[in-house]
Amino acid sequence: MKEIIAIASAGALGALSRHAVNGWAARTFAGGFYYGTFFVNILGCFLLGLLMAFAAETGFPPKAVRLALGVGFLGSFTTFSTFGYETMHAFDRGLPGTALVIVASNVIVGLTAAWGGMYLGRLLAEGG
Repeated sequence: MKEIIAIASAGALGALSRHAVNGWAARTFAGGFYYGTFFVNILGCFLLGLLMAFAAETGFPPKAVRLALGVGFLGSFTTFSTFGYETMHAFDRGLPGTALVIVASNVIVGLTAAWGGMYLGRLLAEGG
């Protein structure tokens, strides 16, 4: 139960941090590029890679803290961080084919799902 509370608490902080970064980026940068999303995705990938590599080498921080930071904070800050880490982890394990499947399937299926959701949302909004 302690781990669940830690994940949920850190998740709330991650979500609030994402919102803050998106707001900062919107005020700071002009144009149609989604800078806030880009920044949280790249930062999240870096931080999760750092956390997991350090933990694998040292055993620190303890599991509950890793869960709070990795699953909770970074999981709500960006799920792209997990995608980036898992892809690189597959490469590190000598599984480049698996890594490429992870990338291709997430991009292709993710974009298809986004399109499908947008299509259905518009259809429902039109009443039909």
